[in-house]
Formats: sequence, structure tokens, C-alpha cells
Amino acid sequence: MSPPISGTVLFCPNYRRSLALFPLLIFPLIFLNFLSSAVHSSFVVPIEPDNVFLPPGVRSFRSLLVNQRLSSLYVGSRDHFFRLWLFNVNDTSSAALFAHRSLNVRAEEREECLRLGNSERECDFWVRNIFLRSDNNLLICSSQAMKPQLSLLDGQTLAELDEAKTQIGICSPHDELNTTAVFTEHGNPDGLPALYSGIRTGLSLENHLIYRPPLMRDGREVHPALRTSIYDSNWLNEPQFVASFSVGPHVFFFFRETLSADCYNCPSAGTGKGTTVSRVARICKNDLGGRQVLRQVWTSFVKARLNCSLPGAFHFDRIQAVARVDESPLSSADSSSNPSASGDTFFYATFTAAEQSALGASAICAFSLRAINQLFDSGLFLEQSVSGSGSWWNPTPADQVPTNRPGTCQSDSHQLTDEELHFAKSHLLMAESVLPFGGFPLLHRHGALFSQIVSDGPDRLGRVVLFVYDFNRHSLLKVFHRLSVVPFSVLLLAIYRIPSTKKLHAMAILPNEYLYLATEEKVSQFRLGQCVLYGSDCVRCARDPYCSWSIARRQCFPTDSSHSGAVGWIVSGTRSTVTFSSPADEVSERCAKYTKTVAVTVFPGDSVHLKCPSEGQMAQWKHNGRKIPSDEETSHFVHSMSGGLVLLNATEAMDGTYECATEESANGQMPSLAIYSLRVDGADCARPKSVEQFRSAQREWCRRMDTYRSNLSKWESIREANGQGKDLCDKNAEMERRTDSGNFAA
Repeated sequence: MSPPISGTVLFCPNYRRSLALFPLLIFPLIFLNFLSSAVHSSFVVPIEPDNVFLPPGVRSFRSLLVNQRLSSLYVGSRDHFFRLWLFNVNDTSSAALFAHRSLNVRAEEREECLRLGNSERECDFWVRNIFLRSDNNLLICSSQAMKPQLSLLDGQTLAELDEAKTQIGICSPHDELNTTAVFTEHGNPDGLPALYSGIRTGLSLENHLIYRPPLMRDGREVHPALRTSIYDSNWLNEPQFVASFSVGPHVFFFFRETLSADCYNCPSAGTGKGTTVSRVARICKNDLGGRQVLRQVWTSFVKARLNCSLPGAFHFDRIQAVARVDESPLSSADSSSNPSASGDTFFYATFTAAEQSALGASAICAFSLRAINQLFDSGLFLEQSVSGSGSWWNPTPADQVPTNRPGTCQSDSHQLTDEELHFAKSHLLMAESVLPFGGFPLLHRHGALFSQIVSDGPDRLGRVVLFVYDFNRHSLLKVFHRLSVVPFSVLLLAIYRIPSTKKLHAMAILPNEYLYLATEEKVSQFRLGQCVLYGSDCVRCARDPYCSWSIARRQCFPTDSSHSGAVGWIVSGTRSTVTFSSPADEVSERCAKYTKTVAVTVFPGDSVHLKCPSEGQMAQWKHNGRKIPSDEETSHFVHSMSGGLVLLNATEAMDGTYECATEESANGQMPSLAIYSLRVDGADCARPKSVEQFRSAQREWCRRMDTYRSNLSKWESIREANGQGKDLCDKNAEMERRTDSGNFAA
């Protein structure tokens, strides 16, 4: 059975604990159900890839990068690097579609690596990061025999354009570390291209850094490297880096870190000291560090907590993955309904609850770039007071913040005064948290581990589709979100069971076309729509932005631009005012208008299942206009978990019209979702003419024979019991006769 989605009340096996946790767990979920009525029950179905790349002898596919300009998918693996065709990853027929570069470790380097105590696997050649330049060439950061290096490759042929150079601080030779890096060609000092990374370095990996290597021009260093302080855990405390993005003049880092154990009022919103929290940090690309104070250290580094929680202070504290969505300005109609959303950038992040959590759940939260920047640019800072027993954090009064506020991008950070730099060094953390868009998680699931996420969109209507990987169930969640409708325009469109149970290492997406998954053994390519799987379900089909419903053919097809507004097609989002805040939305309304009566013929004694596309809501059935109670079952009617109606042992009295509706449509707000005209063919069955009628007659005679045998068995049991009773009565009568006569002789 599919696990519950947002709004499902969860009960713990230990009822005492359940009662103790009731205010913390049950109320938030009930409250969220009230707010997120747009999240419908899921459509769970297995899917198969359209194409699979499975070259012989190659394993451990770890990194993916899409280049739409060259229609190429770059794939990094153990000892190999590939360029595949985006539209068929299995087509290796020509150099225009496919390229391969073998990556070998020299024998002497491998011997040295093994001599230092590393394993054979660690001493191989591993592609860690792939960066795309504006000229379509590639920067590859790799680990060669535990030595990190940076290479420049031709984006078409994969030929090496420059000699590989050892480069510490961009990617780690250690596979198990959580690191991140981003490449940007704009906004850096002197207009030079730059790499920014979140990484651990040092022989014992003791240094936790957000780092920019030296900026070079013609082989000469123009600006030295910059980093976070490695001697102060208030900057970074055992961070696990998740993602990084270049946006405008800033670079943003998403990570989780541990709160200091000696902090007594850490800004953890009640999670307690020594726990893990999720962060977003921001730095300025044009930062040059300080002249004396904070020399070669970021002067613009600031960070804040990301709050992804349910009402009742239940927090999803561990960020796992992030996808970026850049929203273009919406139409005037949509912008007026939510002007704050126009032209923003959103970060969709997956979170998990702490291991000791009673829920053991994951969630998806969306964060607005505008909200993040507003907090960094005008929010209060926290400052630390240290005493003998520990440390305390308190907000810094606004009038004590210098004019050159920490986190502000300066034209020349070398001009900052020592006083301003000392203040920036000790005021890194914001007092308030960044709240999610809409105030709550878009979706959460019990027992799930959302480990990866990619996004597609938004389109002109602000529609975004998320693909989220649930590690625990080896499945993909397909989630719809409309940015211009606040707060909960969310639909869980489908849950796809993917065939491989191997760990998923990477995901990539070609907008509006394909999803790519990299596992240990292969690279798989899936269509985003999967429209054929919706079958005859008009509502589910038309709600999917990748699919359209053909009214004439009563089938689901991939969406084409010609379908929108065309006669004969039902497509979501054709009205500017469409929202999904109510089950009675545009798609359900239009699908219901074209509901046709389905003729069903059965024979006496048959059983039949009448389906209802009720979208997981309470289904209401009527027989000839009279309600069939859903809370009780009879010998002829059974309500299925999917909303359907099962008719058992059909009789001629069950002839007639059966209508299925949701509670809303039953109250007159919407037409029926399904109509069946049922005919129980008892007359023809008396004189069977067809094979089906003969089979029905046989089933009826078999049923009657079973009934006869059952009744005969009961009669024989009663007869036997009565016979034993007769013998006992005869003996009792004889005893009474002897008693009356006084004769007790045998």
C-alpha cells in the first residue's frame, strides 16, 4: 500500500507515546490537511526506461550534465567519460551523437596510491564534477589516484584542450564526502571566470571551507584564493554541503551543519544543542577579502537557518538536495494576483527529519530568493556572548550595525575598515530563519527519504514540475506546483516505481522531454509525460502538464502546442484563473462534461467492478438515483479502496443506472464522474445462445449445485443430531416407565 501523503494522520504502535506526541504530531498533520487540500492521492505505477546506456565493462556512473546547445548529455564514471545524444542515450552510431574518452591512471601513480594505503577503487580515475563553459567546452574536476585535478575538454569530441593541472579545493578525492561546486564567468573580480566550492581539505579532512581558488590570467595569478575561516567553528561547524548556485552578484551555498555543543540558546527553534540544522549562506563574487583583518578570507559571508517545518514545531532539519527555478515575469493577470512572485528565483529543497524523529519523514520546501536576500540585507544579526559555562546568542541592535553592513557587496573590500571587518567576522548568522514559500512544506511523506530533486519549468503560467527520488522506496515522485497561486497549489501527480534497486547517484532533466538517472550499472532515459500510463483516466491525464486528453478517442496523448485551446482536447491551464485550491477545478469539470454512459452486460450470478476516477476523494454511488451507502456493505455491493463499486452475485433486480461522483459532485457542484448502464441478462440466459451465456448458465448451475450440496450437508447434520436425540429420548422414556413401576432390574 502506498504511504500516506500530506494530511494523513499517523498512529504510533505504542499508544502511550502516541498520546504524548499528539499535540506535536497529530495536530500539525490535521492542520496541514486543511491547508493543503490541493495535494491529491497518488497514482502509483511502475515505469520502464525508453532507452538505456549500458556499455560493457563500465560501471559507477556518478555525474550527469545536460548541454541543450549541443543536444548532449555528459556522463562521468569510473575510468570513463562519455557524451551521449540527449534524445536517445543508447544511440552510439556516429561521432555527431556519441563520444568517449578513456581515463587511465599511470602505473607509477597507481602504485604510489596503493602504497599509501588506499584501495584499488580509490586509486582509479573518478570524474567528480562537470562544468559547462559559455563556449560549450567543459571543465572536468576529477580524482586521479587520489589526486584532484582540473581538465579542459572539447565539448564535442572530448579531446583535451589543455594539460590537466592539479587543483586542490574544487573536488575531493574522497567519494563519500558531501561537497559542492559551481562555475561562473560573470561578476567575478576583473571579469575573470571562477570556481566556488564547499569542501573539506587537509590530511585528516579537518578544514571545512567555502573556497575560491586563485583567479588567473594568462597563467599568472591576479587575485589570491579566498576562503572561510578555518579556525572559528561559528563560520562552519562540520558542514555537509548539498548545493551551490550563482545568482546575480552572489553565490549561494546550501548545507547542513551541527550546532555547537556548548551553546545554551542556539537559534535552533527548540531542537536543542548539538543537533543538525539546515543553512543557506551567501557570498559576493567580487569579494577580495580584507587588507589585514580577514586577509584572504570572505568579508561578505553571511548565513541563515532554513525553516522547513509543520505547524506545532516539527522540523525537517536535514537538507538533502536543492533544485533551482528561475521565474520569468508572469502575465499581468497572474502578476496582479500575486505580484511578489513575479520574476523571482525559487530553490526547491528536500529535507528529512532527524533520525530519532517519531515521524521518520521527508518534506519538500520552496524558498524565495527575494526572501533570502531581504533577510540578509535588512534582518538582525546574532552576536555571541561567552561565559565560563558556555555561550549565549542575542540579536544585535540595529543601531550598532555599521554602515557597510556584513554581507553587502563592496566595490573594493580592501577599503573596509578594521572595525567593520571585525564586526563582519563576528556577525555571520541572522537572528531570523528563512521561511518557506507559502509558510509550510509543499508536501511531506512518512517513511520517505527524499535524496535527489530536479525541476522543470516554469512555463508562462508559472507551472513547475518536480521529480523527487525517494531512496527508501526506489521511486520517483512527480509533483506539480503553480507559483502564482498561494499557498498550496500542489498536486502529487504520480509515483513511479523505477526498475533498478541500485543506489541513484545523479539525476538530470531535459526540459519538457526526458529525465536521466545514473546508477552504479547504467544510465536510464525516461519520458517526462508517461501519458500512456493514465489509460482512460481523463482527470489524471489532463492535470499532467505533459499530457492532453483526446475527447474523441478517449485516450491520453503527449501535449502538443496545438492542443491548447483546440476543440476536442482537454489540457490543464487553458484558463488564466485556473487554480487547484479546490477539487472542483477546471480539469475535473471539463472531463466530467464528457462523461459517457458505459454499457455493461452481465449474467445472473456474475460479479463486476465498476471503477470511479474519484482522485482519492470519498466516492458516492447511486443506483437508479438512490444512494448506495458507503459505510455499510451488503451481499451484493462492496465499496473498493480505490472508490469503485463491486457488484456480487448479480440478479435482475440490480439492473439500471449506476452513477459515481465525489461528495462535491453529489451535492450538485459537478457532474458525475462515471455512469454505467448495467443489464443483467437473465432472459437470454434461460435459453443460452452464445458462449458467454452458456458459461453464465453453467456458473449459475454450479452455484445452485453448491447451494444444494451445502443445504444437503446441513440437513444431514441436523438429521444425525436428531437421530441421536431420538435414541436418548427412547432411553429416558424406558427409565421413567421403570421408575413408575418400581422395577429396576436390568
